[in-house]
Amino acid sequence: MIKDVNYNGVMTEKEDMLAYKKGWEAVAEVEREELQNTSIEEKWRQLISIIKLAIGLGIFISDPSEEAVYEQWAKLKENMTLQIE
Repeated sequence: MIKDVNYNGVMTEKEDMLAYKKGWEAVAEVEREELQNTSIEEKWRQLISIIKLAIGLGIFISDPSEEAVYEQWAKLKENMTLQIE
């Protein structure tokens, strides 16, 4: 990326900030594309990894009212796996 410079060859603070912002916008676009191209199976693995990390760190608190939801997701996952095979 070519940066604009002022008359004496030095970037101004505003130009630096605009270049910095453009860089992060480009990063956000790449991340958005990666997220769109990630399969549901991979997203599921990532979610399970996060939950296991939370359990390992002792910060995952199970709520009895949510247990039925987890059981339903497990059934859906099992059905999806059986359909794929």
